[in-house]
Amino acid sequence: DVFETGILSRGGVTALINRVVVESGSLASGINTGRLIIGAPSGGNFTAGAATTNTGGTLTLSGAQTAITLAPSGRYEIVNNNFGGSANTIRMYGASGTHRAFEFDGTVFVPISTGMLVDTPKHIAVHVNHLFLSFEGSSQYSAPGNPYSFTIITGAGEIAAGDTVTGYLSLVGSNLTSSLAIFTTNKSFILYGRSADDWNLVTFAYESGGFEYTMQNIGQGYVFDALGIKQIASTDAFGNFDNAQITKNIRPFINARITKSVGSCIARLSNQYRLFFNDRYALHITFDNEQIIGVMPVQYAHDLTCMSSFESNSGEEFILAGGTNGYVYRMERGTSFDGEEIVAYINLAFSFQRNPRLKKRYRKAVYEISGGNYAEVQAAYELSYGSSETEQGVTSTINTPFGSVFWDAFTWDSFYWDGRTLLPAEQDLTGTAENISLIIRSNSDYFAPFTVNSAIIHYSTRRQLR
Repeated sequence: DVFETGILSRGGVTALINRVVVESGSLASGINTGRLIIGAPSGGNFTAGAATTNTGGTLTLSGAQTAITLAPSGRYEIVNNNFGGSANTIRMYGASGTHRAFEFDGTVFVPISTGMLVDTPKHIAVHVNHLFLSFEGSSQYSAPGNPYSFTIITGAGEIAAGDTVTGYLSLVGSNLTSSLAIFTTNKSFILYGRSADDWNLVTFAYESGGFEYTMQNIGQGYVFDALGIKQIASTDAFGNFDNAQITKNIRPFINARITKSVGSCIARLSNQYRLFFNDRYALHITFDNEQIIGVMPVQYAHDLTCMSSFESNSGEEFILAGGTNGYVYRMERGTSFDGEEIVAYINLAFSFQRNPRLKKRYRKAVYEISGGNYAEVQAAYELSYGSSETEQGVTSTINTPFGSVFWDAFTWDSFYWDGRTLLPAEQDLTGTAENISLIIRSNSDYFAPFTVNSAIIHYSTRRQLR
């Protein structure tokens, strides 16, 4: 009869019980051990001995209460889960590498004790109703349905990886249950099964692991290692999973940043996996029906060290990132990098209009650009592989006076009847060459996002190259 919100009493000392943490046994049996998370005591400090609750409970205290303290520094990794099953028992679980794992519901903070001599887990996951915590080369898992209990007799246990664990990722293993990918510095595993009764740890890749904080699930699993970003996809082949490198075409960019990754997140509305590095660069990979449709390097204006994305109760997506300057930034918000200009540019491949040995006289490029607000685009071009023997083009400024208007969604006398969100923009071209590369650039702290959908090139054919 020891319940949350009850009053604990011993002698003249009382305190509100915020959480009952059963670590072995059960409350129903009356034979158990654990801890009570209490509010500030009234009447002094508790001492060892018999105590009671106002709900008829009896228990024995091992000593005085101790304050909950957190070690500084550390990199927090957080998962949300509902071990209780009711609508009001979803809670946050975290690990930092500097102190004990914990549970937090927004009010009550509960340190989780695993019994490890150095109880400072670094990585965390929830898998088939078990709480997983990493301690260097060991993965400790809790009793099923009880994130507080890490004793063998309750169903908890340990899985040794033989190398430093760098992270976890839940995957769809079959139509019966999910699987857990366990990544280490130099190797990766897939854990099948539902409990200690049938765990089956299978080596997934012998010489390919994953860097810390780069594991994400966006339809399929993705992780960054020394070879690049790899996809961990479900397959009908033996083993249920297959992996493939998806950044082979940008190998120089990857090689320059093998040891520089700091974290990752997903962007739900953009259907993107985003990987961040410590040199202000990031890599945005966009998917459509689990197929890659684009890989784009991005340079931010601030040094980012941690990031997270989530969907609010109202359905709004939040992508947050912490900087080395102590600020937290929200992505996909506003038209600048916290007041600094956003520079965007792209150099398209040299196009030869289906005939690489035929000279053309280039006359005009017609861009189809879409957006919702005014923007300016600088358009330039290079001819004949940018050769110094060919006169190169000049930069033109293209204005895009977008202004979307929807009936019943505007204020009278404060809109334009000819508002539009899609328009062609023309650029004059001069010069004769066998191919052309279009260059598009934007630099502003107030232009809203816009999209260049296509470009039509007008030209006249000339002679064959000799």
